Amino acid sequence: ALRARAFSLDEDQAARHPAECAEAAVLLLSAAGAEHRGQVLDIAR
Repeated sequence: ALRARAFSLDEDQAARHPAECAEAAVLLLSAAGAEHRGQVLDIAR
């Protein structure tokens, strides 16, 4: 079986906790985020 973890604090020191990105993810997936679709965004800003 193929398995993967989406988030692991001990393996990726630059990873952010999903709760920190949840609001932005919902915005980007909503109609309000339509203008950003297809773009690469730098989440560090």
